[in-house]
Amino acid sequence: MGCTSQPTPHSRSTRGLVRQGGPVRLWDSVAELITRWRVAGEPTGERLRMVVSAEGQRIEWD
Repeated sequence: MGCTSQPTPHSRSTRGLVRQGGPVRLWDSVAELITRWRVAGEPTGERLRMVVSAEGQRIEWD
């Protein structure tokens, strides 16, 4: 079974609404990563690195 995240506009809010389905809450992971990125001072793309291994995938920055 796959996972989905579908952002939809919400007429009463500028924040919108995301509907999630499947065993992994993808949008929660995205939101957490954005928060960590902002706390780190919003590093530029040159500092980002994607790591793919047998243990999983992640995005890091220095």
